[in-house]
Amino acid sequence: MYSSRIPERSFDRRVSQRLAPVASKPIPLTRPNCSSPDALSQITSKVVRVAGGGSLPAICLKLSSKRSQDQMTIATRIAYNTVNAGNADRLLYRNPSIPLDRPLELGANYYDWLAECACRELNRRTPGQAHFHDIFENLIVRKVARGSSWDDQSKEIDLTIASFGPGRLFGEFCVMNKLFSWVREEGLTGTIRLCLVDRAYKECLDGYQEVARTMERQQQSPAGLWTLLGSPMSSNGRLHALALQDFPAKMAKSQPSGVKIKIRVFSESEDYKRFCLQHPAYRNNLLMGGDIEDTLPIFKELQRTTQQANGAAFALLKDTEGAFIWKEDESIMRLWPGLT
Repeated sequence: MYSSRIPERSFDRRVSQRLAPVASKPIPLTRPNCSSPDALSQITSKVVRVAGGGSLPAICLKLSSKRSQDQMTIATRIAYNTVNAGNADRLLYRNPSIPLDRPLELGANYYDWLAECACRELNRRTPGQAHFHDIFENLIVRKVARGSSWDDQSKEIDLTIASFGPGRLFGEFCVMNKLFSWVREEGLTGTIRLCLVDRAYKECLDGYQEVARTMERQQQSPAGLWTLLGSPMSSNGRLHALALQDFPAKMAKSQPSGVKIKIRVFSESEDYKRFCLQHPAYRNNLLMGGDIEDTLPIFKELQRTTQQANGAAFALLKDTEGAFIWKEDESIMRLWPGLT
């Protein structure tokens, strides 16, 4: 039987106190076993086949690592603990192509190949605004903790999250790390599916499928997303392809042992809707989005058509008054700079 209560240890008590970060107790540092092969983040991809032949413009990113996922490198553990302490803004650095004397909101904030929009209202690095994203991410994990996607008795989780407009995935990186912290705290095993839906991925998907078809004709296996970097691609497409490579690599390094992570990538909401019809397990328990004011109607349509019963939806948005969180019941939560 599924429980909707939040376990005693936890999560609700910490979040209720200004929605504090999920992990108040960092996991101790451990040294990786340098004598074994370091085969982190071997990423494989495949074209998604559909009934009746043909394929969807979608790819599957598969995480694999020969190292135990709970034996993180020191660098990975520092990033993991930084995010869970509510300090993800400290991982970001300014777009190196923007001169230092230009406004902070220009360009994007980077973390390796992951990045996040630096617009004025939602910039995580603007003094007094880092907690906007922290509150949003904690609401998502809190909703999962209170929901029916996990069994309190068997400690099994079966969760699907869909992210609309994830871009270059730094926000998703933060959400998943906080989710991993809660999963470890509860000692859960099972499956977490993540569906990424963004038109910015169209060039990546088109390029990958072209490579896949060519390799299939030659009776060879596609080499994965890395192959895309050798094909013609715009600078924007290339940056998104690099983010799509870097994201599962980082997830493979920090995912809890005993939990399978399945990532699907779509360039159109209609493709995700079609995929859900044939694969009901990918109907989401939770839908999230950020900085999607212009496409909020599409977000609401996805909520209506691809969400499981009793699902939830959250969007981090901005308007003339500043930043706010939109919830599935059409209510909003205003976020004010400097108030923590």
